[in-house]
Amino acid sequence: MIPSMINNILKQFLINFFLLSACALTTIIVKYQDGIIDSVDLSSLIRFSTILPVVYFIIKYLAISLAVQLIFFPKHCNIYFFSLIAFVYTLLLNYIFFPGSFFSKLYVFAPFALASITYITLKTKNNTLYLKPILYSTVVLFAYSFFLSKTSNLMNHSGNKNKNIIIIGIDALRPDHLGANGLTPSLTPNIDKFLSKSTLFSDTITPLARTYPAWMSILTGRYGNSTNARFNLMPKDIVDRQHNLQTTLKKAGYTTVYALDERRFNNIDKSYNFDYIVGPKIGIGDFILASISDIPLVNLTCLTSLGAYIFPYSCNNRAKHTTYIPEYFVDSVMVPIKANIEKPLFIAAHFTLPHWPYRYSQLEIPKGRSFDAKKPDYFFYQAMLQAVDRQFQYLMDQLKNSGVLDNALVIVLSDHGEGFMLDQDSLNKAIDEVSFKTNSYGHGTNILSQEQYSVVLGIRHLGTDSQGISKKAPASLIDIAPTIYNYLDITPNYSPDGIPLDWMDKKDQEDYDRFLFLESSLSVESLNSSRINALRIIRQGMHYYTTTTDGLVTIKPQVIDQAIAAKQRGVIYKDWLLALFPDMTDNMIIVNRKTKTWWPLTHYKEEKMAPWREMLDALCTHYKDDTGFDKYQLCQKFSGS
Repeated sequence: MIPSMINNILKQFLINFFLLSACALTTIIVKYQDGIIDSVDLSSLIRFSTILPVVYFIIKYLAISLAVQLIFFPKHCNIYFFSLIAFVYTLLLNYIFFPGSFFSKLYVFAPFALASITYITLKTKNNTLYLKPILYSTVVLFAYSFFLSKTSNLMNHSGNKNKNIIIIGIDALRPDHLGANGLTPSLTPNIDKFLSKSTLFSDTITPLARTYPAWMSILTGRYGNSTNARFNLMPKDIVDRQHNLQTTLKKAGYTTVYALDERRFNNIDKSYNFDYIVGPKIGIGDFILASISDIPLVNLTCLTSLGAYIFPYSCNNRAKHTTYIPEYFVDSVMVPIKANIEKPLFIAAHFTLPHWPYRYSQLEIPKGRSFDAKKPDYFFYQAMLQAVDRQFQYLMDQLKNSGVLDNALVIVLSDHGEGFMLDQDSLNKAIDEVSFKTNSYGHGTNILSQEQYSVVLGIRHLGTDSQGISKKAPASLIDIAPTIYNYLDITPNYSPDGIPLDWMDKKDQEDYDRFLFLESSLSVESLNSSRINALRIIRQGMHYYTTTTDGLVTIKPQVIDQAIAAKQRGVIYKDWLLALFPDMTDNMIIVNRKTKTWWPLTHYKEEKMAPWREMLDALCTHYKDDTGFDKYQLCQKFSGS
């Protein structure tokens, strides 16, 4: 009796394994025939852009298999068996899709178990009876997958002749780490290819090297002291959320979408006047649940359309890095886009793979890079550049297939760079007798660290032939919104701080005669370490943050003035940077950005080269209303007034 029951279960297990294999093979064949997969080989199959659709068929297969066997072969089915199968396959699928998950370590025996089950089952009698469920279910699945594929193709290429606006942000992408800027071997071939036919602004800075303030400058064309977006997690009620691109474009008939896969430190939501927000739910639950919800059932549910509703803090969440699938997040971004495909679209999407912790659900090894035990994060950062490059291309392919790119202005940028204390990032001191810390780890921690404040900016119109143009004039993220307004011939109901960039003119204007401003953010000690410890950061940051009644984490209102007073501030004019540090009682720093050389301002004697007095006046005027600014009255001291 018992051996017969075990034999029955083993046969059922093998049937389901064959069905799973047939389902996966059917999906891959259909995708290959439709040209979605270039080649069916092992390296291609391990890419999620190839096998991600298989998960939908795995889930549907379980339902179809159960239905077929219950209807046609009821005597071979029992609820205990299907409970066992569901448990085993939950672990197996978690292992396949999320190898970094804690529970994936429990399934290293899977290949041996399947091999043993196959051998035992094939040695038993009356196996022909069990081939019928395989045949029935496979036919149903093949018909379903073929129909779905053809239906999907009919929905694609519908065309969209509206002037679509698309901003694709890549977190922490350093310009000097692009193949387009000479890095070999390139980790970002897809981004490089896009930029090669774009207008590339090679000297672009971010006003503040943190994601939320940077995106506020992108969306408004204004500095933080204009919008009050001075730090991550600013209280919403004190930030200007009305004067921005999305509000202006909505009035012009655009559907607006904002997508971000890591929102713990970025509270942009529908109150900022976006029609759609894509990404995990924001709030204290994101900080807590994303860290403890690495459970196979939760992980796999997030691969379904119901996942975001059942587990809003866990699904599509880069913060839950062990289970994050880049291409699946892109699929989620496409849902509101496809639902509004006939309307003009404003899409702002931000990918955070290159941000700490420099990991995601798959093991990634950067091409042509060697591991340095002294800088492990830098090695994995490069791996994430490689991964986000594929994610970028996957989004571009989806947009193209949907017709969104038929007539679109596409802007590719980064919100900030990243400091790893590399030798190439150091500034040279012009005076040997003095010393000063001129670079730091992370971003937003030191305004002298050009690797933190230099960002990528490429602008391209898709739908027409384009050639690559290089612009060397200094630009800023505050110039994005004015450039879009100018392109659409729209006058906003406010005055941006930035200017429209002349991205269509092939002539390179060597410089714009203007000043660009930058400032630091909060900088707790843990962020300046080569090994970032999340618990230490949270513990040290508790002084600054609180939780609102609706569950949002925000900076405490009572510490905002204190934090603003502690900011580093700088002004850029052409090749020069003048920096004021709050703890410097009698000096400032001036930097030649081109030669990467710095001087204490009191020791700088080449006044004809750097117009530091004009820069000082601009800096002091721009920040004069900040609480606690220039407490040592250096503006007055150096101006001579």
